[in-house]
Amino acid sequence: MRPASPKASDSSAAKQGQGSSILRGVVQRLLGLKPPNRRRPATQKQPKSPPPRAAEQSLSSGQRPILDPDSAAAARVWTCSRDHAPELAEQPAQSDATLPTITSTDELELLSTIPGFLQPPELAHTNAGAAPSCAFCGVGDSEDERGRPQPTPGCAKLKLSTGKKGQLFPIHTAPSIQSAAGRARHSISYQQAVARFADLILDHRDPGTQVLVYGCGQIDYFTVFALQEVFRLLGVRNLAGNAEHCLNAGAVHNEMLTGQEGPFLTFDNAFSGNNRFYLLNGWNGMISHPGAWARLIAQNNPDAYVIDVMESESALALAQLIGKDRVILIRPRSDAHMALAVAHQLITKHQAPHPQFIARFSDPSSWDHFLKLASSDRFRPATVAQRIAPEPSHTDRIETAILNIAARIAEPGVVPINIPSVGLSQSSGAVAHCLWGSVMAMVGKYGLSAEGEPAGGTLRIPGQINAETEVQGLSSRFFFGRIPVHPEGAKEAARRMGLPDEAYELAVRDQPRVALDYSEPEVPYERELIICFGTQFEANMMNRERWLKKLRSPSTTLVVVDPIPDPFTLENAHLVIPSPPHSATPKLYQNGEWRMTLSPPRRKAAEQTRSDATILYDTMAEISRRIRSDSMLRMVHPDLGLHSQSGYLRQRFEAPEQGGGLPRFEGEVCRAHLWQRVLSYLADADDRQGELYCMPRDEQGIQISWARLLEEGNLIYGGVGNNRFLLDYEAADALPFKDIYGRAHSFHFFTPTEEDLSIPAGIVLNSGRASMTGNRTELRYAIDTFNSGKATPPRAMPDEHPLHLSLSLCEELSLSSGQSVLVRNPETGQTMTCTVQPNQRLVGKLAYFPFHKDKLQLEGKRYINTVTSHVARCPYTAQSRFKATEVAITKL
Repeated sequence: MRPASPKASDSSAAKQGQGSSILRGVVQRLLGLKPPNRRRPATQKQPKSPPPRAAEQSLSSGQRPILDPDSAAAARVWTCSRDHAPELAEQPAQSDATLPTITSTDELELLSTIPGFLQPPELAHTNAGAAPSCAFCGVGDSEDERGRPQPTPGCAKLKLSTGKKGQLFPIHTAPSIQSAAGRARHSISYQQAVARFADLILDHRDPGTQVLVYGCGQIDYFTVFALQEVFRLLGVRNLAGNAEHCLNAGAVHNEMLTGQEGPFLTFDNAFSGNNRFYLLNGWNGMISHPGAWARLIAQNNPDAYVIDVMESESALALAQLIGKDRVILIRPRSDAHMALAVAHQLITKHQAPHPQFIARFSDPSSWDHFLKLASSDRFRPATVAQRIAPEPSHTDRIETAILNIAARIAEPGVVPINIPSVGLSQSSGAVAHCLWGSVMAMVGKYGLSAEGEPAGGTLRIPGQINAETEVQGLSSRFFFGRIPVHPEGAKEAARRMGLPDEAYELAVRDQPRVALDYSEPEVPYERELIICFGTQFEANMMNRERWLKKLRSPSTTLVVVDPIPDPFTLENAHLVIPSPPHSATPKLYQNGEWRMTLSPPRRKAAEQTRSDATILYDTMAEISRRIRSDSMLRMVHPDLGLHSQSGYLRQRFEAPEQGGGLPRFEGEVCRAHLWQRVLSYLADADDRQGELYCMPRDEQGIQISWARLLEEGNLIYGGVGNNRFLLDYEAADALPFKDIYGRAHSFHFFTPTEEDLSIPAGIVLNSGRASMTGNRTELRYAIDTFNSGKATPPRAMPDEHPLHLSLSLCEELSLSSGQSVLVRNPETGQTMTCTVQPNQRLVGKLAYFPFHKDKLQLEGKRYINTVTSHVARCPYTAQSRFKATEVAITKL
């Protein structure tokens, strides 16, 4: 530990020791851990309308107080659900068509300078190099004024990100509210929306209630940090994002292996240099990441294998470039067997395990278990090829590929680069990721050489713009920085926020629920508040009908923060607070190579809109003002009362004009101030276990300032591609792998369970971004719609996606092109009707349905997630296995 820093946070809570003991008693009483003191003075009778002090006494005695009718606490009684908002319901109703909207971002004023909330007066002389960026791809493309994309050339959606081409639904420019389910909505001001949001949050702190938060992959870095800072202080544990469906396993597997989830390869050192050997594990880069794909195929005959369950567009293109024998089709969820077969060959044929890596950098017990499993006869290449072949004709090609892949990995000087897809996570969770990582590590090719060149490893390419930050900080299992949510972790996180040790105890005791369990119907709560940030929340949850039932339940209040609310949101959400569209809002995000990109707005946001992060901080400032000014409310929320009395809430959330410490410019929270707050949280101090692994430092270890980020626009931090995971066998003190606090950690080889190795036996329904038609218009539509959802222009949208079936499956079921079939999930009983399209690019018992929208989905008539399941999931990351959904198909 370093000596104590003079100021660990920007909090004014100086009396932490005293506050900690008081807060401990408050928390224990709220949790029912202390019997309430029910004694009253013998001479005192309960008054009919007690003054505030008597009300406080009745609360301390364990009874609900009789409220002062003029207090904010009394007002809460009338705001207990979406069906009660009398002060707002008095306003005239509007039809959805008359709510304030625009059809294009061209209707917003063009900005000529960087706004003050990004470049405050003290940084006025900084030469800002930040430029508006892509909103979707997750690779980190950005665009300067001359239209040149950088740092990753070839992005197909930079122009789409501006919002000029239109989108499926209008952009809303003011909040709206639905006073009761089924009634018409009407617009309200931003201030009214914040006040109502505060009503709902405070109301759902009562016993018998729970708050659930869900964010899409387009929310930015500061929003993820704000979600923790605000909601964990309010006692909310369940923060989730759609990274739980996407990147989660692809990132967390590295934590399982090395102690930290972060990357160590960049696009530059993966796609540049000699002797690169690529394993494309399901990655369809032509559709999902055109910039990265262009760099791969620009090489002269890239040395690569495609391992997939079908011939995607990328597989077809590489087959034409390097030969069909390099495209290996296997059964769904059998990737783990192929990785173990390669390991078997490396051990038994090539004697390739790296003795120094294993002896110096790995956990001996984990190696022994992995070696025993991988060496067993069940993973001989010929045996595995027969087991994982989707059809007998593919067996020989699979076996040959296993032998060749092992030989190339074993060859000195060859640099294996694994590029997994999100789909690999969505079928086998962390299992296949961990096994391919173990295969490369056993030969000493999982990290950088002593010279800083890639020895081998995994290139992380997330599907969404900011999924990496969601992994770092948006989970019911972790505080920001992947500090575990348990009593000791709660103390660590609280200290980093300048709070007493017990500040997060309510959040720890909140019943944990991953995103897939948000739809659980049987819960011990009378009322639930579900808060969704961003797009696609109603369509992207597995077992969609179960999820919709939860969202429409009378006991559920739905709040949506989204610039483009869809018809479902407008019909069902009690409160809609639009944030500005991408081109009118500031965003800081990081891609899969830990490239921080600052994207300033090029348009001025509508007057009644604020960014996601500012909405959160303004709502908490409203709560702080109420708690500070209303003694009754302090009694109803005694934990917040203590934080208010210490000055913490005011200093942390309110503006300087109100005596607080969080400045705003033009209505937006100052990002330079928030950046300093983040750095303070991530830093080491005498009461902390160490600096957190995701502290933004450059390759020289210099902390990245806001001025530098503003000036450079984007930069890679953490030594990725330079000195992170450095395998220096000559250095006696070399520590390539560390835990989240920077402490030494050994590489743990992964040994799967029998359940991890299970392979579906029946018909498997797969879904993804491939068009599978060969039609150029539909291919373009697939690229345009990748992760852009409602922001996608409706042009070229197909009327109906067919259900693609392998030729052998069509023959087995006696089906032909154009016939209607019923697809049924035996586990849930849910069904959908589809039209059959036989497709020779599929093999075995495989059905495929495109995930991007068609007109039937737009009309609310058919969704792929109707027949997916929320139950089957990765035991290590809770990620859904929806790409390996077993179904029954019957002819209609």
